Amino acid sequence: MTSPVESVEDWLIDQGTEDAILFDGLRGAIVGVAQRFGQPDVVAYDYEKAVQLIQQQSDDCSYEEAVEYLEFNVCGAYVGKTTPVFVRMR
Repeated sequence: MTSPVESVEDWLIDQGTEDAILFDGLRGAIVGVAQRFGQPDVVAYDYEKAVQLIQQQSDDCSYEEAVEYLEFNVCGAYVGKTTPVFVRMR
């Protein structure tokens, strides 16, 4: 049995992805680690949960404004081979 993980950083180290990039303010939207053949593993975020977190962190932010912010400032940001991915859950 494994011991409980105390932080996202500890969990990423446990997964072997300690060099993974994390977006500020969106840790609550992490759903796992994505693997691609021949590429480094990356953090996977729940898209809708990320939108909700942006709305919570911004006063008077509508759903549409949060989506626009996420798309332009986060999803549209390429920061290297370990750029996180966003998953649209069913």
